[in-house]
Amino acid sequence: MTLAKSVLGVIISMTVSFLANAGEALGGSAANGAGRPVSFVTCPQFRDTARQCWLAENGGKVYYIGDIGLSTAPQLLHQVLVEGIAHDDQSSCGAISISPVHLSVLPEIDNRCNTVLPDNGARPRDPTRFDAPPEVLSQIGAERPPPVPLTKAAHWSIAFDFDSDFLNQLTQQQVEAAAKATAISSVASVVIVGRAAAVRLDDGKALSEDPAVANRRAKAVAAAFEGLGVGPELIEVRTNPQLINGDGVHDWEHRSAEIDVRLRH
Repeated sequence: MTLAKSVLGVIISMTVSFLANAGEALGGSAANGAGRPVSFVTCPQFRDTARQCWLAENGGKVYYIGDIGLSTAPQLLHQVLVEGIAHDDQSSCGAISISPVHLSVLPEIDNRCNTVLPDNGARPRDPTRFDAPPEVLSQIGAERPPPVPLTKAAHWSIAFDFDSDFLNQLTQQQVEAAAKATAISSVASVVIVGRAAAVRLDDGKALSEDPAVANRRAKAVAAAFEGLGVGPELIEVRTNPQLINGDGVHDWEHRSAEIDVRLRH
């Protein structure tokens, strides 16, 4: 086996493992209490290197926002809401690592967000979602095990980007796995509750979602369940009527659709 193939195999293994265990991967660092929570809105910066370096500056510090757990990629010409756990003792691309990191691309065009930095030799210290070659991407989802029937009541929490009801690659896979397991089980009911929330930023300001997005989230998940074979007569869509306040720590967890499946006795 050549060195190139060996490295490729490692990256494939890491990528597929991440997608299969995304919930655990995204929450691991925060659960261990390591690092400090950060929450801010800024323009992303792209460093034009051989391996992509996406950065964000806030409070006089520069952060690396390309962690392998990233589910939504930043875009130039758009500000991003950056949330996660910063590790001042860890550096990637010459900046402070945020891991896990949650990015929400704000929809408004902002022409100030056009910074492309020159190559200074900095590199990500770990594999990222940006530098995986096509051979890796083609492997994603190829070996997912078939669903098995549920043996007890089940709960899933599907996270969303700020003010969005879009199911990205990661959340689409989570919904698909939940729906396929539900479809082959003896189910009494499926209750899907959409939630909307506010974010407490580092500067003390609050950023609030449109409360109506809660209903759209629940409907998006319900439509996916129906499309994957769950009977619409089993599905009940609800909306949490209250906008959940943010505390600046794990606010991204409140932007969700909660799925509860109850089995027949």
